[in-house]
Amino acid sequence: MGLSIGPSATTCSGANAGTRPSSVAPLQPLLVGVALTNLVRGLPIDADFEFTGNLLTLLNPVSLLGGAVIVGLSLTNGAFFLALKTRGPIRDDAQALGWRLGAPTALGAVVLLSWLGFTQGTAWTWMLSVLAAVALVAALAFNHQGREGMAFVGVVITVAATTATYFVALYPAVMPTTLADGTSLTVTNASSSDLTLQIMTGAALVFTPIMLLYTTWTYWTFRKRLSVANIPDPVSVG
Repeated sequence: MGLSIGPSATTCSGANAGTRPSSVAPLQPLLVGVALTNLVRGLPIDADFEFTGNLLTLLNPVSLLGGAVIVGLSLTNGAFFLALKTRGPIRDDAQALGWRLGAPTALGAVVLLSWLGFTQGTAWTWMLSVLAAVALVAALAFNHQGREGMAFVGVVITVAATTATYFVALYPAVMPTTLADGTSLTVTNASSSDLTLQIMTGAALVFTPIMLLYTTWTYWTFRKRLSVANIPDPVSVG
């Protein structure tokens, strides 16, 4: 199978001719963003902890904005990482794409985090929101200077700070209710048993360092840049 990467399209020849990158890839961060924003915004949960809304309740403007921002951050981060790992025209195209994606994403993030700050904000959420915004602007500036490594780190900080803003704004709720006579899920009434929490804590203490180690090893192994010169000629099979 041969792979051709160009500015117009990505095409495959051979056994999987006609294959294209999955068009549903952005759906995953979109759903994550919509779900997390709905959690912070609140859901119609009655006194019996039953969800009383419908699909349109979940697909509200604020939550859709949250989903769009997460999609934008994911794509921007991917463009910066691609620029970090390549040379030549691919790197130039990735840098340009990172700017085109990052600028509107930054605007959407400011609107989203401002809404969160004015509706449920505390001093901590405002500080985290400012950190997220500054890190994203810095990432765009570093990308413009050709410093893709710092640009990538900037977006990572933005994602981490935005996620922290959400959960700090939520605490101690887990799923707040928007109904006057409803009951919110909190860290107290939604928690697992003590034994379950102990098992989960033990598993996290064991497996989190393992995940960090193999992730670090992966980044280190693939630390060098690639160019077209590194791609071998297609080999016929069969």
